[in-house]
Amino acid sequence: MTRTQALQYIRNTNGCATKANFIEDWEPVGGMEWELLVKAEFVEEIDGRIYLTKRGAARLDELERLRRKIGTPPAHTGEGNE
Repeated sequence: MTRTQALQYIRNTNGCATKANFIEDWEPVGGMEWELLVKAEFVEEIDGRIYLTKRGAARLDELERLRRKIGTPPAHTGEGNE
């Protein structure tokens, strides 16, 4: 999971997911990633549901703009000296 994917997940669930959903869906790193997103003030819980904060939405928009501008880097396959 990348940070972009985690932020996209939260945006795409549009308030239908809970913290428990996020952690379970992103196991084994879901709990750690959640804590990092909270610390960065990218996510918040409202009435038990998770949402991007304005800061989180802005960061995701920035990451998506960069990806469109420079393209998606090739995936690391673990072979050779990549």
